[in-house]
Amino acid sequence: MDCLGLGYQYGANLVHKPEIMGQSIAGLLRFFWMDKATSGAFTLLNAFLDAEGIDPYTSLQELPARKFKW
Repeated sequence: MDCLGLGYQYGANLVHKPEIMGQSIAGLLRFFWMDKATSGAFTLLNAFLDAEGIDPYTSLQELPARKFKW
């Protein structure tokens, strides 16, 4: 989220969405991309997550908050 100096922030507030926070990044990729989630997409995602030290199968609620601020 970025502050725009207007007294509020734009962006997703995932913390208040247990149905999303209980999912893993890999699970969300499958959910949102459905049949478009190819092995190439997972390879690219895994490379990024590996570089950031994030397990793609850990639920978002189990990740430290600092992992959400790239």
